[in-house]
Amino acid sequence: MTANKRVFGITGGSGSGKSYVSDIFRKNGVTVFDGDVLAHEVAMPDGEAYAELFEHFGGEYFAENGLLDRKKLAAKVFSDKSELGILNGIMHKHIKGRIERGLENVSLAAIDGAVIIGSPVEEMCEFLVGVTAPYDKRLERIIKRDGIGEAAARARLDAQPNEQFYRQNCRYIIENDGEKSVEAEVLKILEEFK
Repeated sequence: MTANKRVFGITGGSGSGKSYVSDIFRKNGVTVFDGDVLAHEVAMPDGEAYAELFEHFGGEYFAENGLLDRKKLAAKVFSDKSELGILNGIMHKHIKGRIERGLENVSLAAIDGAVIIGSPVEEMCEFLVGVTAPYDKRLERIIKRDGIGEAAARARLDAQPNEQFYRQNCRYIIENDGEKSVEAEVLKILEEFK
């Protein structure tokens, strides 16, 4: 990053509470790029990743209106690590491009994404903040948030890195177990960072 731009990543598994942590950073003056929102945008029919997704996964993963059937694709990739890797490879380069364009007029920013570690987006980050939560809490949150069954939620969680992975790869860890003050942790990180 150039001297006048400070960028860090916020990462963690599904249901850990990355969005909640990102909202607190946002309230405290940080521009946050939401990886999920950007992923939706680049996968739209007019998005940068659409043609590659259609070419690799085929029309069966797209609805009649041309939109990507995210639930169907998720079921496929979360049960096949090589397909998940291909999906991430397609998506990350286009998401990174969107973030780079968005950073043009921003001096302090965070990138919120589940799969930052080892991706091209990680290279943009000065450091990473890992958000963790107990497996059962994450499971409960995903089932409620995404309206999927327990088996599908477990498959999603089991396809993702464990908590130790985030502890090894992130400078900061925020435990979002519902018992500690997450806001106090965010403010402490911001204080050190600034």
